[in-house]
Amino acid sequence: MISIGTPINYARKELTRTQFQRRCDRLLRQKLARFTEDEKREIQTISRNPDVSEGFNHLTDFLGRKYENIQNTSYNILESGKTRANGKFIPGFFTRLNTERKKLLIKPERAADISDKITKHKEKVLRFFSNLVYKPSTNTDILKIEQNLRKEGVKAKFSEKSSLDFAKLTEDSFQEISKQGYDLPKRIYASPFIGMNTKASVLMRPNNLAKAIFFNTTFIEKTLKSTENYILGKFLNGILGTENPKHIIRHEIGHHLHSKKGLRGLYLQYFSSLASLSGSKTALTKDSEKLLKKNVSEYATGDSNLGTEAVAEIFAGLIDGKTYPKEVMDIYHKLNGPMPKSTKN
Repeated sequence: MISIGTPINYARKELTRTQFQRRCDRLLRQKLARFTEDEKREIQTISRNPDVSEGFNHLTDFLGRKYENIQNTSYNILESGKTRANGKFIPGFFTRLNTERKKLLIKPERAADISDKITKHKEKVLRFFSNLVYKPSTNTDILKIEQNLRKEGVKAKFSEKSSLDFAKLTEDSFQEISKQGYDLPKRIYASPFIGMNTKASVLMRPNNLAKAIFFNTTFIEKTLKSTENYILGKFLNGILGTENPKHIIRHEIGHHLHSKKGLRGLYLQYFSSLASLSGSKTALTKDSEKLLKKNVSEYATGDSNLGTEAVAEIFAGLIDGKTYPKEVMDIYHKLNGPMPKSTKN
């Protein structure tokens, strides 16, 4: 039996003051997110806090506000269709596409490429910010689970407050997907920056595979019983498609596998409809939304533009052994959803 020791420096509950200052200095040197002079001064003030624990909390709060700002804004989209990362954030590209009812100034293909770059940038920022405030778990059993996942090609970062129950749920979920013959997401992050109402997230891109799953740090602190109660409540209210405590993990893996099958076609279809004078044509019609809400879940109707939430919810249900009416599976196939080998549909 291989002994799993606690990694060097991971046993510390808090960083040393020098280590904390180095993280703040690294934040000031990075080029992913531009800071105003006021923001730079705030970071410098945070780094000088003699109470490292208080400074760490202040840094987490600061980065949360900054990432929320980045989430709500985007690159400067020039009328020529060119983009430049000049650090000046304006009302988002996606908002423009959804609200303008005139022909796009850029071609749908270019819109998909820009969308891909924007999402790639946001994921890089989210990963960087998450790593800056990441406090690794020191639980020996969780470290073993991380090692097992690394053998499967998955780099998992469970935080110090992660429950063993959630780590086990994640490992079990990944193992069952692996047995289906699917490739697994390459990274798992515990992040406080994806929103309290968001339990987990995969950043979907039209041109490239989504590689990472981000779990809300508060959600992964839950015990198995607490997770079961949460999922069951959402299931009984028709919000989620199964009562299995693994549901959210399976749902996010469904997003990952959907992105591997390719999303560019769905993006081009949507952007092409926006470019027409007749207005947008979403991936889900009102009739299909009613069908999904009745037979799958309310959450399955959450992204009518592209249908990605429908795919993730149906996938989680299929993995759980559910069967769906032909009309639902027709929607799933049309959206290019991944088919588990064990499915009866």
